[in-house]
Amino acid sequence: VTIKYEDQKGAIGINTGLTVTGVVTATGFSGDFPNGTTITAGDLNIGSSVGRFDASGIVKTAHGTESAPSHTFINDNDNGMYRPTTNTLGFVCGGDEKIRITSGGDVGINSTVPATRFDVVESSASRTWTPGTSVVSMFERNGISRVAIVGNSSGSSQIDFADTTDDNVGYIKYDHSTNAMSFRTDGNEKFVIDSEGGFKFTNAQLTERVKITAGKLSDNQNINLD
Repeated sequence: VTIKYEDQKGAIGINTGLTVTGVVTATGFSGDFPNGTTITAGDLNIGSSVGRFDASGIVKTAHGTESAPSHTFINDNDNGMYRPTTNTLGFVCGGDEKIRITSGGDVGINSTVPATRFDVVESSASRTWTPGTSVVSMFERNGISRVAIVGNSSGSSQIDFADTTDDNVGYIKYDHSTNAMSFRTDGNEKFVIDSEGGFKFTNAQLTERVKITAGKLSDNQNINLD
């Protein structure tokens, strides 16, 4: 049955509001439902597996595919969301899946089989190992692979190491204003490399022995450990 707004031969014409108290099943629709159309009980089924508007207000659609996602946009049919498999979502741009969320909650960017909670693959490095369960996130690229932490010229870029009672009990910090890199352990900054390549220990008392080994020292160079 084809439901159309205007009467045509072989079709049911509806010119006013339509109220349905059972289940409406149709093989196709042409035109729009008129204003005031309501379904007070049952479901509105479109074909056998195309889509359904449940009486409870839930909208169900076909699974879709990567090249033709089921949730898409007018005049942009290869952008959207589809169901690759049970309890899994795929997000598509230009007919290619870019993001996947698995049933276990793992998220893959450019990865359909994320191996960690957050898996970013710029290009496959053809690794032969599987990350351990303690690996939360992984970034992969075939070639040089970098992660950038960007700060302004008067600020700093920092990696914090936290535990259950301290948000940065340890850190590695780069100060962009002085071009120095510092290291923190046990809640205090202990070691700094300055912009000239020199280094200093900032703990109150150095208890560990420092050993410096050089292949060759010129005659006018000295190493002093205070």
